[in-house]
Amino acid sequence: MASANRFNTYKVISQFAALWPRKLNKPMIEFENTAVVITANLSGAALPGLPMVDVAGQPLVARAADNVEKAGLGMVIVATPDHQVAEFMRKNGRDVLVSPLRESSLNAMAASVLAMRDKESKFSHVVVLPCTLASIDALSLRRCLAGLTNANVDGATLAGPGGAQSVWRLDAPLEGEREVAWLRSVSQEAAGRAHIPVYAWHRAALNTFANAKHGPVAHELALALAAGLHIAAVKVDSMPLNVDTAQNLEELRRIMRNQP
Repeated sequence: MASANRFNTYKVISQFAALWPRKLNKPMIEFENTAVVITANLSGAALPGLPMVDVAGQPLVARAADNVEKAGLGMVIVATPDHQVAEFMRKNGRDVLVSPLRESSLNAMAASVLAMRDKESKFSHVVVLPCTLASIDALSLRRCLAGLTNANVDGATLAGPGGAQSVWRLDAPLEGEREVAWLRSVSQEAAGRAHIPVYAWHRAALNTFANAKHGPVAHELALALAAGLHIAAVKVDSMPLNVDTAQNLEELRRIMRNQP
């Protein structure tokens, strides 16, 4: 199963590499050098306590870790500022670190735990996502990571269908058949494709983001652009379920109960 996952991921990355006219820095990404960081914050703005809410017999954060591990992209690490989450995940054999940060920035939290776990920067690529995307499909995660295959890209994120309900929209030329484009801006305007809060980074770029002086900007993609980072927007055909309402939570519970 692991070999099949690796083959499929290499295939996706090779397909994305062909979309870029610029010279590639590497032919593919080495997954033994990739970390996937799932963030879990009990005091988040959407449904406080959500990471530990039961979803068909397991806390949401555990469901997210199980799902992401199946994608086979690299080592899965949970980042949390909450000892309750950390204690549960450790008891269940998960790799988890307590971040000193309690803020809305997923990427700053990911950088903080990697600075503790990986001081020698073995992990050269990092995927970051919130535990609220507990059922995101493996292909979407792979496509986001594949966005890093261009030599001039610092990070990548996902752009969903324009008609989807989302507060944040991406300004990136993804019309027609185009699959990848440079991100120009992010806003709450009605136009543009919907942002899915999954991020892929070259490690040095993630550190640049974390060390930048963050002003009063509402979205971390805007912070990344302000820090001079080049972000690729990668188009996907459907929006994953992001659990940020009670209705979403019940929908995820139905999905998990019906899984074999």
